[in-house]
Amino acid sequence: MLKPFQGWFIKAYLLLYIISPVLNAFVENASKRKLRNVLIAYWSFLILLGWVFDATDYINNGYSVVSFVGLYLMARYMKVWCPKWSRKDKKKDIIIYFLCCVVFFCIIFFGGLLGVSQTSFLAWKLCSYVSPLTVIGAASLLLFFSKLKINNRFVNLCGKGCFSVYLLHGLWGYWFDILKYIDITYSGIIYILSLLSFLIIVYFGCIFVDLLRIRVWTVIEKNKK
Repeated sequence: MLKPFQGWFIKAYLLLYIISPVLNAFVENASKRKLRNVLIAYWSFLILLGWVFDATDYINNGYSVVSFVGLYLMARYMKVWCPKWSRKDKKKDIIIYFLCCVVFFCIIFFGGLLGVSQTSFLAWKLCSYVSPLTVIGAASLLLFFSKLKINNRFVNLCGKGCFSVYLLHGLWGYWFDILKYIDITYSGIIYILSLLSFLIIVYFGCIFVDLLRIRVWTVIEKNKK
């Protein structure tokens, strides 16, 4: 966590959380036109200087709080002002998302097939958090899930535990050793089943630990009263 790129998501997320009251105050007091113009200018800056020309260090291909602010403001704009393009049927949202995935796949697949020398670099650029393809795909996926009405307790429980799963990425070295063992030891259908079993155990194990944390804090809060 103390190294520059280690745990970048958590550090960017915490800073976004700290400044979110300021961003909310701006959104609540800005007109629709003003907020839209700020978003256009903001994302034009990020895409041109952080993606096309890679002319700054602090944008860092979107792996920083700078891009998080842009995504947060865009989400708030869709929530508060509900522009016409955000009110389309959720089927169109998921279609746009899959189209973004297909475009990405086709560029990388055919680039590799034709032996284009810069295919790996292009893949990295397209995966950037300030890549137009990534931003459009993320916005479409957000709109799709925002229009779903899910009242399933199990699904909601898994959703709440996703952040705890992410936090254990810090132990990736340990997980990777287990994955290497599975890769060396098994093959065929046994390999696939072993890999899936390991991922499922880790995922739900993280959620279980997070539930224990919530229960402990609930008890502590009750005792304070």
